Amino acid sequence: MAIMLFIAAAAPDFTLDGILQHELGRFRLADYRGRWVILFFYPADFTFVHQTEMKAFEKHIEALRNRMTEVVAISVDDPVSHRAWSRELGGLSFPLLSDPTREASRAYGVLNEAEGRASHAIFIVSPEGRIAYMAISPMNVDYRIDDTIRILKLIQEEREGLAEPALSDRSARTSTVALHSTKPGRVQVDRLRERKEQIARRIRAREFVFGLQDGVLSTVGLLSGVATATHSRLAVLITGVTAAVTGGLSMATGSYLATRTEQGIFEKELVDQERLAKDQPHVAQEALLESLVTEGLDRPSAYRIVQTMSRHRELLLRTVQEKVLGLGSVDISQPLNAAAVMYLSFMVGAMIPLLPFVMRTGNQALFLSWAASVATLLSAGVFKGTLTDRPLLRSGLEFAGVALGSALVGWLIGMAFDHFFV
Repeated sequence: MAIMLFIAAAAPDFTLDGILQHELGRFRLADYRGRWVILFFYPADFTFVHQTEMKAFEKHIEALRNRMTEVVAISVDDPVSHRAWSRELGGLSFPLLSDPTREASRAYGVLNEAEGRASHAIFIVSPEGRIAYMAISPMNVDYRIDDTIRILKLIQEEREGLAEPALSDRSARTSTVALHSTKPGRVQVDRLRERKEQIARRIRAREFVFGLQDGVLSTVGLLSGVATATHSRLAVLITGVTAAVTGGLSMATGSYLATRTEQGIFEKELVDQERLAKDQPHVAQEALLESLVTEGLDRPSAYRIVQTMSRHRELLLRTVQEKVLGLGSVDISQPLNAAAVMYLSFMVGAMIPLLPFVMRTGNQALFLSWAASVATLLSAGVFKGTLTDRPLLRSGLEFAGVALGSALVGWLIGMAFDHFFV
């Protein structure tokens, strides 16, 4: 059952192990009785939004202590992780406490049971051990530490009778903000670059094979039906040329529009990411960090990688697009080229079953058309097998079988029309 705390309620006591200036110790909230405490719960070490807050608290720690205030940070990470992160941040003058049993997080009502870690929360505890202020927010929303310190000062000054805050300040001070948590060497490098170029060439070759295959399949079936039903060479040639031109245009238009759409999505996402990185720079960092951790990299290593990338904003955004959004790095910048390749490949494919009817007539032309189509797609299948490292003969026979099947379907339709309508 979730625990609900309220302003002026007794702050739940705890005894936790933690790290202070790289040294392991044991800490109790009761030990701070007589002083103000800013109790800061956060989900995990090695996160960029909380890195900012930690550094901000460290910057103000002396001023806070002059106001009889201590800072205590708590997460479910173990002391080893706390020590490593404290060193990563250049050392901290306040303790990072470990809550492995989640009891402290649960007692303060900030435990995200589904994720097994604390939500992002701040409590101000009075010298008598009572809650004077509390706020809970999603993990990826950072607190303005200056605002927390301002609220602390208002509470202290009103208590001392030194100030009478405005209603808005009083309201901010005594209310709870609660949101649901969300959640090699040079030679090797050159070889990798060559490999990337090879993959790009294979992708372009795959697109050509796809257009060729579609041109052959759609045309051989169509010509088989027309030739069988009409027995007219002229009808077959008119049909074949028309189908090749219009089919090629259709395929090219589809490829152009699809590529333009992908390009628009990619460009819009880049603009959105750039705007987000400007307004909330930690969001892209956190998203990439969590992606790397999910893929098996330990959090400290992932944190350092993202921290290094953050010095190069364009690199960071591109990596977020690929790793987090799944947009990849496929070249979609030339829709006209994609359309031209698709049109050319379709036209070549369509001409293969049509050419026998230019040179021959009757069943001889039909069978030559079938043979040319099967042979072409057999070769295309073998070529595809070399691109995908699949068994060559199996890949070739699959393509050839599809071509023969298309021709037979067209022939059967033509036979039906010849029998019932001619």
